[in-house]
Amino acid sequence: MSKLFRFALFLLPLVMLSGCSASKALSKRGYELEQAGLTHEASDFYYMALQRDPRNVDARIGLNKVGKEVLNKELDEFFKANAAGDHKQAVYAYLDAEEFKDKLNVFINISIPAYHQNLYRESLGAYLANRYVEAEELMYKEKYTQADDIYREIVKLDSGYKDAAELLKLTTVEPMYRQGIQAFEAGKYHEAYLLMKRIINEKGSYKDAVDYQKRAKERATQTIAVTEIKGSNTAETNFANAVQGKLVSRLVNTNNPFLQVVDRRNTERILKEQRLNMTISAGRDTRVQAGEMLGADLLVTGQLVNLDINEGSIDRYRSPAEQTVRVKRVNPRTRETYMASTTNRVQFDEYYGEKVMRAGVRVQVVSTQTGEVVWSDVIDAKTKDEVHYARFSGNYRSLSPVIDTSEGFRAALKQAFSSTARNEFQALFKQKKRSYRSTSDMTNELANEIANSIAVRMEKMNSAEL
Repeated sequence: MSKLFRFALFLLPLVMLSGCSASKALSKRGYELEQAGLTHEASDFYYMALQRDPRNVDARIGLNKVGKEVLNKELDEFFKANAAGDHKQAVYAYLDAEEFKDKLNVFINISIPAYHQNLYRESLGAYLANRYVEAEELMYKEKYTQADDIYREIVKLDSGYKDAAELLKLTTVEPMYRQGIQAFEAGKYHEAYLLMKRIINEKGSYKDAVDYQKRAKERATQTIAVTEIKGSNTAETNFANAVQGKLVSRLVNTNNPFLQVVDRRNTERILKEQRLNMTISAGRDTRVQAGEMLGADLLVTGQLVNLDINEGSIDRYRSPAEQTVRVKRVNPRTRETYMASTTNRVQFDEYYGEKVMRAGVRVQVVSTQTGEVVWSDVIDAKTKDEVHYARFSGNYRSLSPVIDTSEGFRAALKQAFSSTARNEFQALFKQKKRSYRSTSDMTNELANEIANSIAVRMEKMNSAEL
């Protein structure tokens, strides 16, 4: 038998004795309170004693005795209130008695007589009827907050009482509906739309909330036309076209309900037919005319300001490593041979390179109603790809990184015993990625990032949060 197990066997009775002692002390205190006539307090101590030790017979007997006395007192309070027609007092006195009964029934068995239960149902029915009428009057007076409190109480006492649960929804929906109408009439269409949307989500078709939501959306929605983003050469033009296409796609699929995008093909066709050259430098009159032709509230124009595609090279370096090998040695005293480990300094081929791409687009958003620039900014983006691997003519698993002592002995010692450093070093030889991602993939990612940044700005321009 182990020392730990013997210690556990020794400790277990002490723990049990501690629990029993505490239970007896609590039971004794309960008895003292019982003798002093403080039956409710005594029941609490008997209950705590049984929580510590459910086998405490004295506590169980005491709890059974005083528990019935306390329950009868609470039921007497209920009976008096019921007889006096104080139905609120009666309802809550009965619920207190029932809560007390349920608590004690974990350890003993006490119950409420059936005739008390029948009287409770009578008081509850009368109390709920009165409260229901009070709530109706408050709703008529448009005092929704006070009505809400009453309906919540009714539903808590009886979740199926008449249509209280449905009316409870109205205490929040009706004020919200009125707030939505006020917002609509004040020209706050974003707010009106979102309020009516919340009402519909909570209550379904409520009054003319659907109609208000539809009209608010129509008035808040802005139509966007994304015109050509310019580039100065073939490569830049191709990239600019990619940004434009992704921007249109991103805006078409936006979660912002207040944005609508003019079809890109129609935009290009109309501008071409009208011989309108929409660039960042286009004049105010041209902007207004283009907006009228396209049926757009906002025009988005752009100019590629830089596109730097650095193909990059993957360079080879001769790097040092420590190689552990097994060699045969001879014991000079016994002349016996044995195998020993030794470390040699060797070199391996390490390959590293970065491929970096950068781009910047000057974006301008114009209001077609005024011809004024709403916002203008340069959106920059960068993407890169890295290649890093190693080769060794022998068994790379025998290699370890050379310890760097430039930061002191302690740092070098920590590095020498670091499994992370060795794993990272070994991973270089296992690395299968030995070439860059394609230029088309990286430019596609770059264009997508720029388009997404522009779209986020556009969404924020025409959005609202309650």
